[in-house]
Amino acid sequence: MRFYGSQEAFQAVHHRVLPWLMLWRLALYAALGWYWLKHFKPRLLTRIADDTAQRSAANQRLRRLEILLIIVLAIIEVSNLVNWAGGASA
Repeated sequence: MRFYGSQEAFQAVHHRVLPWLMLWRLALYAALGWYWLKHFKPRLLTRIADDTAQRSAANQRLRRLEILLIIVLAIIEVSNLVNWAGGASA
């Protein structure tokens, strides 16, 4: 905060850059999702397909993990939006 001089100045700058930080995070999530779907997941599914005995269970666990990750990221971003909108004061 020394750089900004006061807590109020820091909060003003922080509030001004919040939309850009949200945009950055969404772009990062999109890039990671694209990499997962196009590069990493097909290789993982190929490995799973080699082991036919565990294929169904592994596919279910992988799907469950993907869904849980999306839910966690959505909860984090919704809480960020609530804080940004001034809904939660600390």
